[in-house]
Parts: sequence; C-alpha cells; structure tokens
Amino acid sequence: MRDIDEIWIINQYGITLFNISKEETIDSLLLGGFFSAIKTMLEEMGEEQLKSIILGSSKMLIYNARNGITFISRSKKSIKDKKIEEHIKSVEKEFFEEYGDILDRWNGDTKIFDRFEVKIEDIFKDTPEKRVEKALW
Repeated sequence: MRDIDEIWIINQYGITLFNISKEETIDSLLLGGFFSAIKTMLEEMGEEQLKSIILGSSKMLIYNARNGITFISRSKKSIKDKKIEEHIKSVEKEFFEEYGDILDRWNGDTKIFDRFEVKIEDIFKDTPEKRVEKALW
C-alpha cells in the first residue's frame, strides 16, 4: 500500500465490513458511523454525494459503489486522486468478485471479510516490475 495509508469498506448502514491500515489511527466502527451520518445528512439536504475530505496532510477519498457499498481511502494529500481511484477500483473489483454473492445474504458477521486482506496486499504489491515479470513468464 504505497500510495494509500488506509482503506475502509462500509455498507449502507455504516457497518465497516473491512479495513486495513498501515497503522491503526481511527476506530473503524466510529468511522463507519461517521460516514453513514454524513451520507444521510447530505441526502436530506439534497446534495450530491461526498467525494473527499481534506484533513491536515491527509485526504480521504470516498467512492460509492453498487449495493450501497462505500470504499474510503486515506492517503497523503500529495497523491493524485486519479491514482488513488485506480487502486480503489481494483479493490472494488476484487471485493465484488470475492463477496458479491455473499452480500445479498450476509448474516452480519464481519469476520468473513477478514481474508480480504490477502487480496488487498496482492493488489498493492502490483508494480510495473511485477507486471513485466508476469508478462515475461
């Protein structure tokens, strides 16, 4: 996770399904509730969806996906949004491939999403050097 310091995956009810962080900084349950409250407030005001929040030297990008799932990333302010969005779209693709069917009949146990950490690590280990190596072999 070179460019992104933290990722949260939150459902439409504000429940954090998954999060990964270089270092624990924010309680994932608190963050899920916070973004759920902001989302509800914006809807009540008739505003469009929140896309980012700047916090000192960090920024949080909010990507609203299908099925009410929201992907939130925290990175340094200097990292370009487009680069982060590319990473988040990769995370979204892998998440829905892995859990898309489960989400419809999910029983509330967030532990089933814990194994997604391995997929996230694979996504962020993808470097130009690795792509060349894969292409050659």
